[in-house]
Amino acid sequence: MKYTKIFALFALLMGMHTGSRAQVFQVFEKNIKATKFQAANVDSISHNDTDGLTTIHLKNGNKQTFPKAETDSIVWYDPTNSILSKLQQGYFTQYPNFLHLLRDCGNEFPNWRDRWTDYLNGVIDLTVFAANDEAWQRFFAENAKLPASNPWHTATSYDALTPDQKQTLLASALMSDRKISEMGKQGILRLKSLTSADVWTPVLTPEYCALNSITEEDQRIICGALITTPWMPGVDITNVDVACTNGYLEQVSVPLTPLATMADIIHNNGKTNIFAHIIDCIQRNQSTDPYGYGLKFDPSWAGYYYEMPPEKDMAAMFVPSDRTLWRYFTEGAGQIFLKVYYAKEGTADAIPYAKPTTQDELLQQLDSIPADVLSIFVKQIMMRSFAGSVPSKMISLKDDAMEQMFYAEDIDKLENCLLACNGAVYIMDKVYGPADFTSVTAPAFVSYINRIIKSAIYGDFMNLNYYTYLKAPQQDITFFLPSDEALGYYYYDPISMKSRTPRVIKFSYVGGSFPVKLQFYNYYCPYNKDKGQVGTIGNLIPGTSLYTNSEVTNRLQDILYNHTIVNDGTQDIHSRNEYYRTFGGDVVKVERDASGNIIAAKGTFQLENERLNIVSETPGVTECKVEDSYESLSNGQTYTLNAPLVPTYRSLWSIMTNDADMAEWIEGMGGNTPYSEFYKLCAADEDVIVGCGLVDEWLSPSQSKSALKQFKTFISDNGLDYNFAHLSGNTPYTAYIPTNEAVQAAIAQGLPTWNDIRKDYQNNCSTYADSVRIAGKIMTLTNVIKAHFHYGMAIADQEPFQKEYKSLYLDEQTLVSPKVKVNCIGSGKMTVTDWNGHTFNITNNKNVFVRDYTCSDSPINRAMKGITMNGYRSGVVHQIDGVLGFTK
Repeated sequence: MKYTKIFALFALLMGMHTGSRAQVFQVFEKNIKATKFQAANVDSISHNDTDGLTTIHLKNGNKQTFPKAETDSIVWYDPTNSILSKLQQGYFTQYPNFLHLLRDCGNEFPNWRDRWTDYLNGVIDLTVFAANDEAWQRFFAENAKLPASNPWHTATSYDALTPDQKQTLLASALMSDRKISEMGKQGILRLKSLTSADVWTPVLTPEYCALNSITEEDQRIICGALITTPWMPGVDITNVDVACTNGYLEQVSVPLTPLATMADIIHNNGKTNIFAHIIDCIQRNQSTDPYGYGLKFDPSWAGYYYEMPPEKDMAAMFVPSDRTLWRYFTEGAGQIFLKVYYAKEGTADAIPYAKPTTQDELLQQLDSIPADVLSIFVKQIMMRSFAGSVPSKMISLKDDAMEQMFYAEDIDKLENCLLACNGAVYIMDKVYGPADFTSVTAPAFVSYINRIIKSAIYGDFMNLNYYTYLKAPQQDITFFLPSDEALGYYYYDPISMKSRTPRVIKFSYVGGSFPVKLQFYNYYCPYNKDKGQVGTIGNLIPGTSLYTNSEVTNRLQDILYNHTIVNDGTQDIHSRNEYYRTFGGDVVKVERDASGNIIAAKGTFQLENERLNIVSETPGVTECKVEDSYESLSNGQTYTLNAPLVPTYRSLWSIMTNDADMAEWIEGMGGNTPYSEFYKLCAADEDVIVGCGLVDEWLSPSQSKSALKQFKTFISDNGLDYNFAHLSGNTPYTAYIPTNEAVQAAIAQGLPTWNDIRKDYQNNCSTYADSVRIAGKIMTLTNVIKAHFHYGMAIADQEPFQKEYKSLYLDEQTLVSPKVKVNCIGSGKMTVTDWNGHTFNITNNKNVFVRDYTCSDSPINRAMKGITMNGYRSGVVHQIDGVLGFTK
């Protein structure tokens, strides 16, 4: 049963002067009869909505009941302390314009809800926000300055107000009964107008802030200052909670007009016109539900509420500014939407895409994007709770995928806060759409011409979930994106180069649960150059079952890893440098135009072809051109390429022996190469190592192989040839190879060689002392060799740097690996200093990139079916003009 009891009502005698009557309860019935009760005799009045009865309870215990349906009004008149009395008496100030407004807004009985002079005398408790005449004059003067498009620009005097404007002003002034200084303690944020469901007024109080953990900094962002008293947007409350018998009077600095909704603010603040147009696009395309497509709420609904009573909270929206959205759609991931939907990229109806040069052109192009796509942007930044999404709580907010949406630094992206009647509009300097639409994955996620890489990033068949890495919001990633066309012809399979058929893989997108298939073409590389011109693609290799699915995922994973650069502080794509390490450990070299824009990129395969002076017009042989750039993404930059970046097929052994030059390749010794003399130092003699006791001759074959590895520089490990022996896993390294002249000079100064050691062993190893002496030579030579390698890749680049790297040399006494000091002075010049204080220069023979592969099976002179890369290790080779770690 719904039962309401009213303890304070005053009655107004119709047609009589308010000051001449005593306090009387008066019930008006439909037949215009009136039943009167002395106020002193009335205890209370109650309403039983279930039975439809109104009961007057008298203090003597009697009561009188009326059918509620026959009752028009019950009023209680007190001429001394009602809200109307306060206004008429000029409490604190004079209110003639406000009283005039009351009289003008209806006095016809029995429609008592429009009899505002009666209403303010005690029909029901309420809160009135009244401005004095001085405030009204300021109000009229400010209206005169408004543009003609503003409906209030004509309201320059009371007489100029239209009837609708008067009703609007009154609706804004009369609110449900609240002592605003106590609102916050009750968790109340908004007041509702008594006359209009479309008028709501937020009043933020210190108590509400404390109750909802709204910090002082939040208050400064939202309100412009720390609040110590009840605060309203754009209004000063000069006298708070003046108590009256029928409610409270609040004196304000300006007549209240309805606060705009969030939709109104977005449309009219002048800084979010593009986002407003997006909202309009959604509305135009959904006639029955203007804010459909799964939006969280209607931003134009003044009475917004979600899970709690509407007066306790409101909404919030984090809206990107025009400047931000312009960047997003003309430079960032948003370009891809215009190309897909406006230019119809990848379809038979495609038209040449022209980047918009004006905002009007951009708005026209935005009209082509489907409303359901646009709605994803809108709903992502819609928050259902104002109190739950203030700036200090931004980092706890989740997107629709339940991923963290904001981070601490995003508070700095907040340009402004505009408070509406139904929520807060935060204007942002960043687009916070779904990561699929804003991160470096966006050009692949949306486009119709990048489906292969999209399937590799998102597809279950990869068992990789690489999207979680590429979408990470706190990363700064540079992603190179080869298009479907690029992968359709130009992936030069690196581990096939010494197989029976060096090949180019053609990837095709077919959809389904395993969406990518392969075909193969002959590729003429240095190892089969007698069959065709090096750097060109030959005929299709016949056969439909030349590969396994594991090969597809294996190559796609390698492509993803080595097209991803993480700008993590150790490297920055925005610097002057040219070389960058990839997530997969390889290297990419970028080429910039005069303005610093990246226009091309090269993987180590392309760099090696360039070093070998291979000339080819075929895309991807010596460079990959940038076709599109997306540089204003939420977590980095994406560049689409006309060919994929490919890792080199050359190992350190291959470079040092020059085995790519078949004419000079003699039994793996490489003939007369720039590295010949150092390579000879690396040619360890296993018999001598075992014979002098460094490795026990009684070990099993597997144990012996493992023990010998520490003395050998190259080993067979299911690679393309021989892998670097002194490292395991994918640890990157740098090799400093002395010139032939430097090695010969060191030998002349006493550096042991394997020829010397072998002769000594054969001629003089007859005693234990001889074995120790020969073993000492082996250890000296081995350590000098290891001194020329260190962990990590030091590349001679444009930006200067100084860094120490731990060498592979191990001091036998301290069991510590000493460090070498690398000093890059910029412009590709670099020196290296060993722990003996000897400094040597990097020659022009520098930045030669190598990669050791460990495959599922040896690909050398084999058919390639089923062979995958199980591991790889990348390195960079420099030549130096001295020998590290050696003293006389």
